[in-house]
Amino acid sequence: MVAITVILAAVIGTFVLGLGDQVGDTAPNSQFEGEQLTEDMEGQDVEEIVDFRHTGGDSVEGSALGISVSGLSGEDVDSENIEFDLLTDEGSLSAGDTATVEVEVTGGDPTSEDVVVNEGTEISLTWESGDRSSVLRAYELPNDIEYGEE
Repeated sequence: MVAITVILAAVIGTFVLGLGDQVGDTAPNSQFEGEQLTEDMEGQDVEEIVDFRHTGGDSVEGSALGISVSGLSGEDVDSENIEFDLLTDEGSLSAGDTATVEVEVTGGDPTSEDVVVNEGTEISLTWESGDRSSVLRAYELPNDIEYGEE
């Protein structure tokens, strides 16, 4: 009887202290691999540049995924003229499924050979739920991505 009372008190205390909303709101235990898809946008304004392939672990809702980009620099890189987006199904991603990062150039000369995204830029696949987030995979680009046609 005492054990039941202690268990009930613990459960009620969890919800009274506001911790009940956090139960089950943890990052999935998923594995992803990154791969650079191109080194040259050939003058296109929009190009898919990185694939994150789910290789195992928990399934992840596509709507809970996002990206963050860091290390974008270089004399030819104009970060004000580029935007990144994550393309994924709204359903669940499981082993073998892919989420793709797309870059859009919103200004610039398509005949130039300017670098849009430089080698060493880190693109991270993130999981987000409420005020919680976690990096599922960080991928560093091994090569520059040029904008213009050759």
